[in-house]
Amino acid sequence: MRASAVRRAHVAASAVFADPASSVWTRFEGLDDLRGLEDVLQVRTVGRHRSRHVIVRDDSFGVVESIMDSASGIVRYRARVPGGSVGADLDGVIRLSDEPDGGTRVTWTAELVSDRGGQGREATRRWLSRRLEHAGGRLLPPLTMDIWLGGSRMSTGRGDDGRSSTTATLLSGIAETILIDARMPAEQAVELVAWLQSIGRPLNTIVVTQEQAHHSRGLDVLLRSYPGARAVATSAVLARGTNRTALPGLAVHGGHVDAEYGREPTATPAPEATGGLTLDGHAIHLFDLGTLAGHASSAVWVRDLDAMIGGDLMYSGVHPRLAGTSSADRRLWSRSLDLMDALRPAWAVGAHRARGAASDAAAPQVAWMRRYLSEFDELAAAAHSPAELVRAIDRRHPGLGDLAVLRASAASQFADRMVSPSGPRSHAPRRRTVVVPSNTGGAKRLEGAAMPYITTSDGVEIYVTDQGEGRPIVFSHGWPLSSDAWQPELKFFSDNGFRAIAHDRRGHGRSGKTAEGHTIDQYARDLADVIEALDLRDVIVVGHSTGGGEVVRYAARYANGRVAKVVTIGAIPPIMVQSESNPEGTPIEVFDGIRAGVLGDASQFWLDLAESFFGANHGRDVSFGAKLDFWRQGQLANLSAVYDCITAFSETEQTEDLRAIDVPILIAHGEDDQIVPIADSAHKAVELVQNGTLKTYPGAPHGIHGDYRAQLDQDILEWIRR
Repeated sequence: MRASAVRRAHVAASAVFADPASSVWTRFEGLDDLRGLEDVLQVRTVGRHRSRHVIVRDDSFGVVESIMDSASGIVRYRARVPGGSVGADLDGVIRLSDEPDGGTRVTWTAELVSDRGGQGREATRRWLSRRLEHAGGRLLPPLTMDIWLGGSRMSTGRGDDGRSSTTATLLSGIAETILIDARMPAEQAVELVAWLQSIGRPLNTIVVTQEQAHHSRGLDVLLRSYPGARAVATSAVLARGTNRTALPGLAVHGGHVDAEYGREPTATPAPEATGGLTLDGHAIHLFDLGTLAGHASSAVWVRDLDAMIGGDLMYSGVHPRLAGTSSADRRLWSRSLDLMDALRPAWAVGAHRARGAASDAAAPQVAWMRRYLSEFDELAAAAHSPAELVRAIDRRHPGLGDLAVLRASAASQFADRMVSPSGPRSHAPRRRTVVVPSNTGGAKRLEGAAMPYITTSDGVEIYVTDQGEGRPIVFSHGWPLSSDAWQPELKFFSDNGFRAIAHDRRGHGRSGKTAEGHTIDQYARDLADVIEALDLRDVIVVGHSTGGGEVVRYAARYANGRVAKVVTIGAIPPIMVQSESNPEGTPIEVFDGIRAGVLGDASQFWLDLAESFFGANHGRDVSFGAKLDFWRQGQLANLSAVYDCITAFSETEQTEDLRAIDVPILIAHGEDDQIVPIADSAHKAVELVQNGTLKTYPGAPHGIHGDYRAQLDQDILEWIRR
């Protein structure tokens, strides 16, 4: 099958403004940047002020720009020629973001249905650039994105339409280029090289976004064709991929054997580890996504293209490759999509895309991907055979490409249900309990529901993540985070024989975004609903920061004999705010400043807070990724929730809660905690409890990170086993 350029063409222009975002926003929120622009003869408002009819010199019909959405620093609009075909429409996105010097960056991107030989795209780029300059911006160097679609190598099977295509994305600056998603079979790589040569640009860097041993030959072809290029990958992809790139013997791919894998391994250079690149001053960020479909995966975020380009994270118009995945794997996959929610890119390009996919718009793809993963779980649990599962998925998602992939995914769900020589094995999912409101105002249990949510007695959905087998240990996160903050602990303790559980607090993460009930007491009652819903006993509860106040209140008032031990880390009890009875506390003006920061510009506030949260401002080595993940989790929370939680964590008196705890409690605290100072918290708390152990960490910050995390987790494990 002959390779071709993507049916939809992308255009981008970006500029930096000296003015703050609030000022720049007024120039773009209503597409009002056109007034006074040279060659613009007329701008007429139509349709309730949501559209502009623009007449440009030498363009008799003009263009109508209709605003689809305009809020939170993002304008989405559609441009069309009056009386023209849908094929001439353009979808545009204008995004404003803060610059470190107080200025504003504006990224203007658009997607065209047809490139018309490149002329339409270049004309559009010049038009967007003129408008940015006219509005007062200083243009940044041009950056373009071209998407290659290769032929599918999948053995499609009878009745399959075979519309799947492998993608590779070329980012081009003035002089250099970066190619993303280059691991593919060799024959596809030959087609890709021909396409690259037709463009006539040198290839400088190849980004490998996923580790797949049977796709290494494509990278070999590219590196041999462009000997001056270097290959790069994230450390996680590199760690798993370098030892599996060229395996002797034959390998099976998509239902047929590729004899090329029987050749001798080649000696092309291994990829280099990197977390980010630059292209003519434009930042190219690489993010590890963990393991997707059994392979280490990553994604690439290009701010000045407003695009996420990401290996196996996204599929568009084809069945995702779910062979070998468990329900837990698919939940982790769905959680990886939270990165898309946090960064909110306008466009997303996955490694597999149907040729007829209507658009590369990110939001619909993310919503569809989440729905597919959830429905696959639901239907796999109900099906009695692979064929039944295939039929059920095909009814829900008719017309998708790669039916052979769906068949393989379905077959793998039943592989471990085969009868062994010793007799049948049971692989039924662990039963779960969902709590819903009852008519009497209490909580009611629905047995056997394999769901990631429980519903509290007041009707709020709480997201729960649960992994491992053994004695239960339950984690409560700090403000403004989510259960994702505990991912290393969930793995560490489940690997060490515990059933590790964490939940997103109400209003935070993936839980219900309610603006009600943001008190320490309600948080503790929600925790009680979670523990009772899962029917946990002999529990260890662990709480960080605000979560420390939550578990202390729970253990003191609502545990009803279910708790065996308590661990707090950088926790808020007994009380933070300064008062006559607590003169050593933090002045109320500090918390008022936090409230002002959250209301004024929460997104920037999370970035600023990450510095002191992790101790980066005191010289600790903290990665950009850790800070960005803090920002991501903060952005997922409801604004009212995080605002009201400030009062909860700063002004809740918990002296009597500490005195009431009658089980062993480990009080851990960093000695350089700038958020919850140790002198007014841990040092006081240990004097109030009946059976407490104080463990402090010299130089450690408030946030759990790096060597502090490693030592802390080991200390908690040893204390629990003591």
